[in-house]
Amino acid sequence: MASNLEKLTRIEAPLNAQLTVAESRELVDHDAPRTLALVDNGRIIGTVHSPLLVHAPGESKLLSLAEPIRVVLDVSTPLSEAARRMSAQQSQAAIITKEGKYLGVLSPNDFLGEVGRTFDPLTGLEFSDRLREWGQACLEDGQEITIIFIDLNDFGLYNKRYGHVVGDHVLQALAQVLKDHTPADAVLVRFGGDEFAIGLPSERARAEALADTLRGLQVTVEGVPEPVGYSVGLAGGRRVGRAAEHGAANVDDLINAASRDALARKRESKSKRPRSLHEALAAVMQRDDLGEGTIRDAVILDRGAEGQLVEVIVTRPNHPEPRIVRRPVKGDLMAALETALRDAIR
Repeated sequence: MASNLEKLTRIEAPLNAQLTVAESRELVDHDAPRTLALVDNGRIIGTVHSPLLVHAPGESKLLSLAEPIRVVLDVSTPLSEAARRMSAQQSQAAIITKEGKYLGVLSPNDFLGEVGRTFDPLTGLEFSDRLREWGQACLEDGQEITIIFIDLNDFGLYNKRYGHVVGDHVLQALAQVLKDHTPADAVLVRFGGDEFAIGLPSERARAEALADTLRGLQVTVEGVPEPVGYSVGLAGGRRVGRAAEHGAANVDDLINAASRDALARKRESKSKRPRSLHEALAAVMQRDDLGEGTIRDAVILDRGAEGQLVEVIVTRPNHPEPRIVRRPVKGDLMAALETALRDAIR
């Protein structure tokens, strides 16, 4: 029986890399843009995207247009793994082999519909269904599990300050840090918009050690002056009142508990925001100039001729969007502001 990957693969003969562009145009259907494999001396040496053949000089050889092969997959590879590898390599096509021999070409569009419900192409992670399936299987096998929940702090402000592209980079940066620290026997998923979760097949002590490690990490993104802030909660690792026959419900209970723990820790951190932050912001921005509203947050931007530029976010009653105000700051006031921002929840 054919695997899922084999069913989606476009099985077609590769083009000879020594053909000219003009010769290849007669062999390619230009109404259906796709990636084509190139063969030279009996060996697959690269790929070419068919729209390039429309505008490339007719006398050019396909070899000159070849893109290197970044991903080679056997037909037995699970779809989610194929998607992860292509995302990691930022590849627009993968060469598919069967029993070590060339079979065809697969592009992200070929399987997007199949994995779109369970796989996130932005971060290269699977979605929450994978965590639930894994957790239920562990409980059915009599194995203890612990859930770690990671929630970005004030994620909406990244999009408002820097744009959605930087917001995507924030998600990708946090996802990569989590990948780097997730044990091989654990499962990491993107749970929701700005939330991630890790499932560990272990008792609580091991998960607490990992959670403490994650809380101590710095996640940085180019174009964002401060480290990315996030809260980490956990639940599980204590087999009390859980039975394998209620595995799905038990996993959901643990996920919800870990999420509540992360939210509680976020609120606790915000409640400890030092008073000096508010005082420094009020002094920096000359609060009387801000009009009605509450100073919510601040970010230090590039240094200017008149001093370090500070951007303050002001929320106002009956206004859905915050007001952004900028002022130059220097001297002792700048030092006080830097200290306050460093100690505050981000």
